[in-house]
Amino acid sequence: MRVLYWGMEPVGRTSRKTKSYPGAVLFRVAKEILALVIIFSLLVGAFIIVVKYIPKEAYTWDGRLTSTAPESLRDLSDERRALFTDFDTFILDSAVERRRTVIELSMMTPGKLQALVRERLVAEISQTEVDEDSLIIWYLYNMGVIAKTREHTICFDLDSPSFAPDMVDMGKLCDVQTISHIHNDHSDTFSMIGTLNSGGTVVLDRNFGAVGDVLNGFVKEEYRKNLVQMDDREEISIEGVHIQRFVTGHRGSDSTENSWYVANVGGFTIVHTGDGSQDGRTFWELIPRPDVFLANECLVPFDLRDSAARYIVPLHLHEVGHDRSFLEGATFGSYLDLTDEIIHEFDVRGLDSVVFLMMWGERLEIERESV
Repeated sequence: MRVLYWGMEPVGRTSRKTKSYPGAVLFRVAKEILALVIIFSLLVGAFIIVVKYIPKEAYTWDGRLTSTAPESLRDLSDERRALFTDFDTFILDSAVERRRTVIELSMMTPGKLQALVRERLVAEISQTEVDEDSLIIWYLYNMGVIAKTREHTICFDLDSPSFAPDMVDMGKLCDVQTISHIHNDHSDTFSMIGTLNSGGTVVLDRNFGAVGDVLNGFVKEEYRKNLVQMDDREEISIEGVHIQRFVTGHRGSDSTENSWYVANVGGFTIVHTGDGSQDGRTFWELIPRPDVFLANECLVPFDLRDSAARYIVPLHLHEVGHDRSFLEGATFGSYLDLTDEIIHEFDVRGLDSVVFLMMWGERLEIERESV
């Protein structure tokens, strides 16, 4: 006698197989694909929401930066010093012992603040009329500066701390944009696309690698000729903007090539160093006295003294893409520790150079030097 159990076939009897119909298989596959699409869409939507979300702290800092103005290193007020200290803390609170990924940088509060600063600057710069004998510079981030005269706007090392397609709008402001070297924190592809597609010129060295291929893929064909490569000591004039390039080593790595650019625009001479140090190279005798020296913060007081520049703006502070140890050595506080040494070098040489530590989004207006 065979015993039958619920759900079991009698021993020795062949099990019946469920027939698979083509329609049922397609339906099952379609459901699985739809489920994956829904999950992916939800993940993308959540990511966009997180990226677009601006925390209250970022709005608070944007409001504080909107109401500030640069002060001379010699004459810093207690309020300005306190603001520097607060900003140092704000940056270091988000720092970790490693480099952040692009996604992490997009979600960090400093990255959110930068988005607000960019939006504000694009509107402000485009609407600002500059007097004939004036130059206005705006500080964006890291080594990124926009300089505007009555007739021209020249931009240096524009960048953002994260993936930021809105940098296209920043690039559209530039008649000329210079790139000191192709490191992520000194070159932004979106901004270069914006400059080139609006008829502007991008100037860089001859070692830009795959960046050129990317630009050629997104830039209108008639504007690709505006991607200009320069050699060491070469000079070029671009619709009233005169530029000369000097090759230097990169800070901490002599094997990496970096560009110092000397730009004359509207009768003002601007020197931008990128990540370059002089490395024993002396070329100040080849450069007119700069009106503005946009100097990497690693340059020592001797470099600043030898420039004899009218105005000096130390840059490359608070570059949040670096790890905590780097950020701790590149704060406002760490630079203020050099104040006495810098001023001493100026006084010994009898120079009237003025140093301004600028904060994200601030502007500095400079009058033409009286003869």
